[in-house]
Amino acid sequence: MATGAVSSLAVKDKDASTKTLSKITDPNNSSYLVPKVVEDDALRIKSTFATGALGVTPAATPGVVVEIKGSATKTVRVKKIMFSGVATTAKQWPITVYRGATAIADGTPVTPAITKYDITNDAAATAVVSHFTANPTSPAANPASSVLAVQDVTLTAPATAAQPLVLDFSRSGEKAVILRGAADTLCISMGGGALTNGEKFSYMVMWEEDAS
Repeated sequence: MATGAVSSLAVKDKDASTKTLSKITDPNNSSYLVPKVVEDDALRIKSTFATGALGVTPAATPGVVVEIKGSATKTVRVKKIMFSGVATTAKQWPITVYRGATAIADGTPVTPAITKYDITNDAAATAVVSHFTANPTSPAANPASSVLAVQDVTLTAPATAAQPLVLDFSRSGEKAVILRGAADTLCISMGGGALTNGEKFSYMVMWEEDAS
């Protein structure tokens, strides 16, 4: 059936907004029009964001210090986490990154500003990243075996370069950590040990969002 009366094709972009693609004549049959398919970055690339904070003083016996909370409206793909710290005297601190069974609802959260990778075209972020200056109730892991990383991080003396904990979940095309729903979370825990040396931490989180 000829489709000469149809001159365009409606598609959904990365944020579920409707976009229109033009049609061109099928070179094998001039009676038909076919979609004009092009590699369009606005359609292909997901909205991407980053946030973090420097020199955060945690609670006296810090448990979960950072929460990455998913979205009620978008699929969140966590691609990179960096975590480091300082102390008056260098020391080791055990860090655990795990999936939380519930969203945190207490403690003293601080939500740093979020930066868009594309200020013009990326939609507003819907995931929420917070750090805590007073201990929240640490959620259980979901499932119980869902620890993503356990590592001793060296908190160095101030002005001394430190090797951060870097979790790059999609460096070579691997699957990112996916959060679906506002109760789907990632937690960074310092394990509950007592502060003794002026410990402070810094972190960065990078993620993508789409309507899949």
